[in-house]
Amino acid sequence: MKLIPIEGNTSYYVTRYGDVFSTKISGFRTRKLYLKEGYQKVGIKILGYGKTYFVHRLVSMTFIPNPENKPEVNHINGIKDDNNIENLEWCTGKENRAHALANNLAWVGKAHPTSKQVGQYTKEGVLIKVWGSIGEASMFGFLDKRISDCINGRHKTHYGYVWIEHKD
Repeated sequence: MKLIPIEGNTSYYVTRYGDVFSTKISGFRTRKLYLKEGYQKVGIKILGYGKTYFVHRLVSMTFIPNPENKPEVNHINGIKDDNNIENLEWCTGKENRAHALANNLAWVGKAHPTSKQVGQYTKEGVLIKVWGSIGEASMFGFLDKRISDCINGRHKTHYGYVWIEHKD
């Protein structure tokens, strides 16, 4: 098993499988991992700041090159606590959402119990499309916060469209 020090701190190490170790006390000790919304997290100090980090991000930052400087890490098989480097890839938010949609990993449309349909209209009031939910529209590049702002009257348009809660 190859241990690589986590960038910014030589007291913590991570393996390509997502195991995290500390050398702060005698010898190598396995760090306890916690689950948050299905993702594994670990509490460590990096560059002098102690906080919790997602294990998949530590593995990716340590082992997976990111030449395009993509900001998110995708679990290829959809299993949130499988932090093996073969299961991780750097991606954009849009790529991550598209992967979730294509692999039925996200609540979209009427599947989510609190979702509401949303209508996308031109400024002239012509209906373009009825989306199953704000989340579904966001899978195609629209920003869920901005759509919500339009529906709630905080903004008039988003990407040149008027967004209104759609009722059957």
